[in-house]
Parts: sequence; structure tokens; C-alpha cells
Amino acid sequence: MNVFFSGFSNGIKMMISLSKILVPAILIVKIVEYTYAYTYVSKLFVPWCSVVGLPGTAAIPFFMGIVSNIYGGLGGMIALNLDYKEMTILGTMIAICHGGIIENSIAVKADSSMGLVFFVRLIAAILSGMMLKLIL
Repeated sequence: MNVFFSGFSNGIKMMISLSKILVPAILIVKIVEYTYAYTYVSKLFVPWCSVVGLPGTAAIPFFMGIVSNIYGGLGGMIALNLDYKEMTILGTMIAICHGGIIENSIAVKADSSMGLVFFVRLIAAILSGMMLKLIL
């Protein structure tokens, strides 16, 4: 019984911790959705996002994932009206290229090129998105 309460308590703590990231990310995307910036960003990124089969609006959660972390990107993704194929593609791309600032600083400490590490992860995310577009 002690294990149950311990697991339940840890689950609640994790839910609260993730909510601190997911809820603001969802709110940011929803607020941006009602501004001119949403339309502008959407039109600006349509050519790049269409390469991987995503709408231009998918650029917002993708960049949120790069700048913050995987949960910020996925939280932003939830706020969009995407089908299962688009969610799979975007989720995979965010998983590959998330947390660019934090993880690139780790790469520098490991004597790697920050630009090269980011570039490789970005290219890997785009290539995986292109492959998933063909497969799904």
C-alpha cells in the first residue's frame, strides 16, 4: 500500500511539474493564434513546412521545442488542429531537435561545435519529417 501512495504522490508531482510547461505553451500558441503574427508566421513558413507535410503554423511549436524543451514544443503542438499524420511528423521532429539552447551548451562543454551539433540535429529532424511524410 505504501508503494501505491508513493507512486501516486510522485505522479501528482510530475503532473504539476509538466503543467508548468505545457499550460503556458498551449496558452502562447492560442494567444498568438488570435493575432496578426499567427497569420504572418503561418504564411512565412508554409514553403518550409510543406516539405515535411506540415502546415505553416507548425513552425511555432517546432521553434518552441528548439528554444525551450520537448514539453514546450509538444504543448504548443497540442494547441494546433493537426491530424494524426501531422502530429506524428511534428512530434518526431521536436523529439530530435528539442532543447537546442541547453543541449548545445552541453555540446560545447564536451568540446563539440555548437553550430555543427545544432545543424546535424536540425537536418536529422527535417529528413525524418520528409521520410515520415512519405511513409504515413
